[in-house]
Amino acid sequence: DLFRRGGPASSSGGCCCPTIMLPATIKLCCGISHKHLRQMTGLKRTAVAALGHNMTKHMLRESHCLFPNIVHHNQKIVQKEIVEERDDYHDSCVDLAYVKQGEATLHCAMGILQQLDGWEVEVHQENGILVQSKFLPNVGKVFRAEAVVDFPADWVHSHLFDKMHEMNDWNHASHIEVLQRIGKDTLITRETVQSPGNLIGQRDFVSVHHSKRWGSSFYVAGTATSSDLMPPQKGLIRGETGLTCFVLKPLESDKKKTKFTWLLSTDLKGWIPKSIVSHSISQVQINFINHLHQHFANVAAQLKLPHEAFLHFTAV
Repeated sequence: DLFRRGGPASSSGGCCCPTIMLPATIKLCCGISHKHLRQMTGLKRTAVAALGHNMTKHMLRESHCLFPNIVHHNQKIVQKEIVEERDDYHDSCVDLAYVKQGEATLHCAMGILQQLDGWEVEVHQENGILVQSKFLPNVGKVFRAEAVVDFPADWVHSHLFDKMHEMNDWNHASHIEVLQRIGKDTLITRETVQSPGNLIGQRDFVSVHHSKRWGSSFYVAGTATSSDLMPPQKGLIRGETGLTCFVLKPLESDKKKTKFTWLLSTDLKGWIPKSIVSHSISQVQINFINHLHQHFANVAAQLKLPHEAFLHFTAV
C-alpha cells in the first residue's frame, strides 16, 4: 500500500526512490517488532526512540525539497507508544516527525526566497498588493504575495500563528481548525477552502505548520501532512499544500512596519485548467490580505489607536 501511495516510479515500473524504500522497510520492521517495543522500558525505550528520530531526519534530508515526495506519512514510521525522554519534556516520535517535516519545509522556503529573478507579475493592485509567480523544477508553480503592514512583525506574527485558531473570526476566505499543537512552534491544521466565484469546488487541506524567528524576522512555513485526527472526508476532495510560508520582516526604514511576504505552492487535485488555478490561487492570496487588512483595522479601532496608526498596505 505504501508503494502505491508513495513517490514516483521508474520508467521500468519499479520504485527507484530510496526515500520510498526506506519508509516501507521501517514500517515492516516496526510491525514485526511492535509487541517487543511496547514491552521495552528505561534506556532501551529511549534508545529506540532516538533511533527513530535519526531515521526521520535522514528521510527528510534525502527528500531534497521535492514537495510531491515530502514524507507525508513519516509520522507513522515508528509507533506512537515509543517515547523519547529528555529532561522534563517528552516528545513522541510521531510529534518529532511533524516538527522535522516543518523544519525541512522552512529550509526549502528559505531557498526559494533567495531566488530574486524570474518572477512574473500575476496581479498588482492599486492598494499595493503584489502577486507574482515562478515555476520551479520539482516544485511547480510558486506564488508570492507581498505587501507592507503598518504594525510590528511580532504583533503580526501573533495573529498569524499564535492566534491561528481565531482566524475564522476575520478570514472569510477559508475555515481553519487547529487539530494539534506540538510544543510552542509547531501545529497541525485542517483548512477548508472554497475558491472565489466557485470556479473550483470545495477542498480541504491538512498541513503541518512550523514557526521560527531569526533575529527580528518571523517565518511560518507549512506543508501537507497526514493526521489520524482528520482522515480524508467522503465527498470532499483533499488538496495538498506543497509549501506555504509567511515571512514577516521589519522594514529597514521603519521598524514599526512589516514587510509581509507569502509563498504558496499547492496542488488542488482534479482536472482543472492552469489559467483557472492561477487565477484562483492569486485571488485567494489577495482576499486573505484584504481580510487581514480589515481585521487589523478593526483591532486598531478597538485599541483606539490614532488614525495614522491604522494598518494599510503600500507598494513594495
